Amino acid sequence: MSTAFKTKTVADQLGVNPTTVQRWIKYFDLKCETNELGHFVLPEETCHFLKQIHVQLNEGKKLKDVRFTPVKEVYTEENNDHNGNGQVVSSRIFDERFGQILLHVDQLEKKLSEKADEVVEYQMLQHRQEIDELADLLRRVDKRLKKLEQSVVDKEKQVLYMNRKDPSRPKKRMLANIFSFSFR
Repeated sequence: MSTAFKTKTVADQLGVNPTTVQRWIKYFDLKCETNELGHFVLPEETCHFLKQIHVQLNEGKKLKDVRFTPVKEVYTEENNDHNGNGQVVSSRIFDERFGQILLHVDQLEKKLSEKADEVVEYQMLQHRQEIDELADLLRRVDKRLKKLEQSVVDKEKQVLYMNRKDPSRPKKRMLANIFSFSFR
């Protein structure tokens, strides 16, 4: 016969409140008996389920998303599972290992997703930095272009000033023309 545990004992092992254990038993409709005082007496199989539930909840799963596999000991001669050494592997151990592998895969997927998010965030920061650098370069080029335009305008003014005819010179020529006409 298998060992039976009280709700308080299982709750202490899991580090939860006994009412939490009772709630899980009712929610998942787990197998248990009640003693003459009305307290739950939990078989080993139910304790195993409760441990699986506790582990999955600690991983952040919601109560409705918790999945567990039943514990079955298979010892029939027709349907024995053997490992490489010829030893019988119980379905409980197989299920535990399979559950651990699934949990590990879930954790790896979560880490991969986080890493992908970090990479995207890093790339976005790099792109933003490059955009800021290009915007700064564009501002400097614009400022330099304005200086060059102003310089061109100033040079044009100088050229216009130098090309402008001086009003006093034509008067001298007129006088020179008058005198040159009279001397001819």
